[in-house]
Parts: sequence; C-alpha cells; structure tokens
Amino acid sequence: MLELIRRKYDFSDYQIAQLRFFFLSAFSEISKLLMISLFFLDDLPLFFWTIALFQVFRSSCGGLHCKTYWSCFLVSLAYMFTAIRILPLIPVSTLFQMVTLLLCIIITHRIGPLISVLHPVLSESVNRRLKNRVFVLIFIYLVILYMIPQNPYLIVGYWVIILNTLQLVVAKLQKKEESE
Repeated sequence: MLELIRRKYDFSDYQIAQLRFFFLSAFSEISKLLMISLFFLDDLPLFFWTIALFQVFRSSCGGLHCKTYWSCFLVSLAYMFTAIRILPLIPVSTLFQMVTLLLCIIITHRIGPLISVLHPVLSESVNRRLKNRVFVLIFIYLVILYMIPQNPYLIVGYWVIILNTLQLVVAKLQKKEESE
C-alpha cells in the first residue's frame, strides 16, 4: 500500500517513513484501546470518559513513556484499572478533592509538559499554551466538583487527574536521574 502511495503521489523515502510511523502508531494505540476496553465491558461509557480525560491530560502535559508495546499496554491497563476499579472505592471528601486538585494545578504547571525523547523540543509559546490548558482544565474540573454532587464520572475523573499528576512527578524524577 505504501509503495502505491509513493508512486501515485511521488513521496520521498522520508515521507513514506513518516506514513509508516503514523499507521503503526495508530494501529498500536487502537489495538491497545480495544484490548483494554474488554476489561470494562460492563461500563464502557465510564471507560471512554476515562480514556478521553486521560488523553487530554496526557497530550497536554506528557509523562512516562514505555519502550515496548506490551509494557505500554500493561501500564495503560494498570492505570485504567486503578482509576476505574480501585481508587473510586476510597471515600474522599469534596473539600479534600478540591485541595488536591489545586495541588495538581501547581505541580503540573511547574513540571509539565514532559515530552518523549522522540518528540521535538517544544517552543516556549507551545510550552506555555500547554501549561495554561492543563491549568484551565483542572480548574474547571475543580469548579464542577464544587457545583455538582459526586457521581462515578466525577470520581473517576478526579483519580485520572491525580494519577496523571503522580506519573508526571515520577517522569520528572526519572528524567532528572538520567541527566545526572
């Protein structure tokens, strides 16, 4: 298929390599998403809510990166299982959630975004825009928590933000350790 595209559109080897990377990445992410979704068939809407929040925060502030497909799959499955099945069992007051979300705002603003070594360095304006996006998103979530009684979606979203912030801290410590 890529050879057909190369001939039809006169793409260079580099452009074909980019397409190959795109298709491989897309297939990889979709296959992981489908396999992980099998663990949450009893509540797919909550799973997709979790994935959507995870993706928004992950794409805005980065974090830990695995080196293999299967390690990424296992870490992602553990993340989703923890956020959806385990942590919501811990009763947390709204006040505590609001305070910890304020801490998450501060931490993610100071640390993020942390990008993969494969990703080009971000410009200062993009870096600032991503920090502001996360700030606004967590702040909006905090306000919603204040206004709306707790429900499974808000509880899981809270834990996604907490887990995302924690993995960001771990990634930062890892990066610091590697540079020393």
